[in-house]
Amino acid sequence: MRKSIVYSVAVLAISYSIAGGLIFTGILNDEDQTTRFIVSALYMFLPLVTALIFDRIIYKNNLIDSWGLRLRFNRWLFSPLAIIPMFVLLAIAISLLFPGTRLELSPV
Repeated sequence: MRKSIVYSVAVLAISYSIAGGLIFTGILNDEDQTTRFIVSALYMFLPLVTALIFDRIIYKNNLIDSWGLRLRFNRWLFSPLAIIPMFVLLAIAISLLFPGTRLELSPV
């Protein structure tokens, strides 16, 4: 429990520090949406980087063992190949129940 609290506080501190720095320097105040998109995309990796730093450097854990990254055969890896097409067909079937809806399979 203590590790998760320390990790959460560290992620928030790093995130708010970077966001504050970006706002203070005026990078996020630009009208350019491309800059905001790139910053927000990179910003999403902060929890991952923080977890890597905490687990590897601070707590000295082996990432393969602590994160369960062993590659071995698992029959459940193939379940999305069956589940996703079933959901697509189910969505099509349900949508066809509504009046005025039709299925067109011809290319546009």
